[in-house]
Amino acid sequence: MDDEATFAIIGGGIAGTVQAICLAREFPSLRIYLFEKEGQLLDGTSGMNPGRPTLGFHYRHLDTATFCLDNTVKFTKFLYNLGCRDIFAKAPQGGVYVLMKGCVQVLGQSVGPVFSPEEIKSVFSEIRAHAIMNYSDDWHYLTHFGKPDEIYRELQRSDYELLLTPYLLRGVDSCYETAEKTFNVPGICSFLRANVAKYPNITVLTGCFVTNTEQVRQSARPCYRITWTDKNVNEVGHMVTQFLTLACWERVGLLKRQLSKHDCQPTYNRLKMLAVVEMKVSQERLAAIRPMFVASGPFCMISPQKLTMTDGDSFVCKCACTLAIRTNLMTVSDNSTLPRDYVRILEGDIPPDEKEKMGSSVLAGSKQFFKCLESATLVDVRFGTVRVPFGSGHQIDIHDSATCSIDGHDNTATAPPADRVHLSRRLACQNREDTATSEAAIQLFQYRAHASYMHGVPQVSHLPALVQFNVMTALARNAELLGFSKEYLNYDAISTFNKQGPMLGLTVNASNWPASLHPTPLQALLEHHPWIDLFPLPRMRDNFLRAIQDPDICDEDVLCHDLAHFDDVAGKATLIVWGDAWDSRCWEASEAFLEKWGWLLFGCPEIFQATNYWRDRRGEGRLSPQQISAYMERSRPAQLLAIRPTQE
Repeated sequence: MDDEATFAIIGGGIAGTVQAICLAREFPSLRIYLFEKEGQLLDGTSGMNPGRPTLGFHYRHLDTATFCLDNTVKFTKFLYNLGCRDIFAKAPQGGVYVLMKGCVQVLGQSVGPVFSPEEIKSVFSEIRAHAIMNYSDDWHYLTHFGKPDEIYRELQRSDYELLLTPYLLRGVDSCYETAEKTFNVPGICSFLRANVAKYPNITVLTGCFVTNTEQVRQSARPCYRITWTDKNVNEVGHMVTQFLTLACWERVGLLKRQLSKHDCQPTYNRLKMLAVVEMKVSQERLAAIRPMFVASGPFCMISPQKLTMTDGDSFVCKCACTLAIRTNLMTVSDNSTLPRDYVRILEGDIPPDEKEKMGSSVLAGSKQFFKCLESATLVDVRFGTVRVPFGSGHQIDIHDSATCSIDGHDNTATAPPADRVHLSRRLACQNREDTATSEAAIQLFQYRAHASYMHGVPQVSHLPALVQFNVMTALARNAELLGFSKEYLNYDAISTFNKQGPMLGLTVNASNWPASLHPTPLQALLEHHPWIDLFPLPRMRDNFLRAIQDPDICDEDVLCHDLAHFDDVAGKATLIVWGDAWDSRCWEASEAFLEKWGWLLFGCPEIFQATNYWRDRRGEGRLSPQQISAYMERSRPAQLLAIRPTQE
């Protein structure tokens, strides 16, 4: 990591804060700037989670369901490993899903299910199978959510009659109790604020509203200029940063356009309201209070947030309530400025009587669903924004095919250049059919080479193929050393180093890795296929990553084909391996490689030293600094400025 490397994160919500902490822990020399437009970090949250940390039961689409399940488990692990122990609310847990088969009248409106119960139930069984396959031996999952095979159970009618009003029961198909819990959002926010303060390389800029982002160049390196308004002193600020993440929701589409991300489809910001209610309950009635979600359609949800014992054996329970026909106030595209009414309501700039009327309507409708709300009273009304991958009422899940052109994630990570990160996500640039062909070619070569050796007539013609075979063997060995599973060969694989949270999914302890294979900060910042992680030259890996961001400068398919594809090996621009795969001293750059890709070895003196060592051993003569510079000059793409290596 360069001493002056900086990373700006726009948005001090949970997503931005978690990213800042992960980066600060992994890369102490990286200077991180976290921009938050509110008065303090994590001030944008309502302080309540209206639902639960979903385990996927809310969704009809399986990929969306398992995506949410996995991310909930990852986030819980992240908090626990960071030292947070009050992760979940001190309130009744075990989310209940009520599957509706018919319409009901809610505040005079007819509301019906969007999907049939059968469509939802089939996903439930797949969620359980996914949990069993992935978390049966996972200590964190078992500790926080129980046994995977008990992730849900169907309730008997006698069970859910205690929870639901007689009016609602007429439209109910079935009910399920799940392992879902409610996050302790205020406690988590407080914990994260305190944790951020522990890292000297994180600078939090509160009250700073980012108004403009643009790509600039400094010292031939693509960077980003950020402009913001500091509401604390009513001044405009500027900075230039090497890396940038948009972890915000407001105007994120506009910021993408400023970064020339014109191909990004907009997502949508939905202004929501939730009613905060309280009810006094006896110990005997506690069983009727549960997190409950009526699905699937514009129905109702309650989420207990806090349970407090009063004098005697009674309790006061605080719940968050939503009612879709009243809660969803406004949906606008994220590539436009928020309407004035949106901002006014979000900031609570509405008369108290209007606010109370809005909350009372939610409570009145919710009482038609849940028995426990019979004596509930309204104590607060809160407003917030959620990002959804659809607008204008298209009820689709984030991984449905209908949203294939929409980024379903809340964060947009950007690194130079500002164009969308180019990912081929392929090892040896092969599809599955090509992989089978390549494996057959390797097996045939092994047979022929071994046979000629055993007969005492080794063939010189085998040498080019042997060179390539050794490279592929070396890459496989380094994958094994890093603990990568066979999944690193998949066409769509993503480097473990870049997945959410540091080093998730590895099977080997990082302390056992050779130093040459430890990931660089750039490997953690840029999404990429793991084939790049397997070379024991950190600067070369970074050069590869920077180069492939712009396909016009460097085609990753071609580079990967040259380095890791077993075909047409004669005269191929490849590397040569002479010993231990993890030892950079055992890797040599062929002259064909230098002629084609020499510019990617800028700042890698160790490979030139190793190359000359092995050339000396063969009696071929060393490459002079002038020859190396000439290779780098001839090979560099025309779009780049002249790059001349400094010999060490």
